[in-house]
Amino acid sequence: MFATMPVDAPVACEVSPYKVELFSDAAKKARVMLPPGSTLRKCSLAREGAVVVTKPNSGGTTACVMYEFGVDPKDIEISLAVDGQTLLHGTPDAIAAEQARIADAAAKALASLAPARKVAIVLAYGVHADAVTGDQLAKAATAQLTLGAFQGSTVKSFHELAPNGTGQSITLDVYLFY
Repeated sequence: MFATMPVDAPVACEVSPYKVELFSDAAKKARVMLPPGSTLRKCSLAREGAVVVTKPNSGGTTACVMYEFGVDPKDIEISLAVDGQTLLHGTPDAIAAEQARIADAAAKALASLAPARKVAIVLAYGVHADAVTGDQLAKAATAQLTLGAFQGSTVKSFHELAPNGTGQSITLDVYLFY
């Protein structure tokens, strides 16, 4: 049974008594404790599945805004040229410079394909003829994918076997939050 919609609730919102656990982060580590009788409003048109919780007997005054995070099952594929020799055998400074260049190129590609979207998961594939080297390449290449839209995302490294692959490219399958 749904509660009466508060005056300030958008028409497209589903209103129900607060009965579920809410979290203030995607990792579901920061649990939100609200008083019994709070109202939960789920608005389908809100960005990233915003959930607005109102205090009981408050006439619709907002207590806090929470987010229920969902991951878009449709991924965005980004292919990047890399210097595999530098990433796997270079000096620490050269490796860091190549990693920074890759992170910048990935951020720019993502910004053009999906502006203002936050990254949930990145599956990185190092293209190489050897599986172990491909895994190492993907891990080294994505070490600095930690800022901007990639902040807080989960990055997993894999290999993509290519008969003549020499470590000159990686492929990123990027999954975004709604």
